[in-house]
Amino acid sequence: MLRFIRQARDLGLSLAEIRTVIGLRRGETPPGREVITLLQSHLDAIDHKIASLQDLRQAMTGVLRAAAAHADQTDLVPLFEIIDPASQRPGAGGAARPG
Repeated sequence: MLRFIRQARDLGLSLAEIRTVIGLRRGETPPGREVITLLQSHLDAIDHKIASLQDLRQAMTGVLRAAAAHADQTDLVPLFEIIDPASQRPGAGGAARPG
């Protein structure tokens, strides 16, 4: 039983979800459909997280490349200008853009 609980936790199931699965296992009928639905929900959440992390990685790669392109300059471009090229450098003159 402890091995099952540890494996379920490693898969990302909460203790409440593990209790539910254990309760279903102790029932008269196989827990098939309920467990499949629970696991599919977790898999969907993992897929969403992976997609978000891939988007974050792509954005970070772009920022890193832009920062590296300015690394040899004595007057480095502030990070916020690299992240948002439309932003203006404070004190660089001109009217501030409404944001």
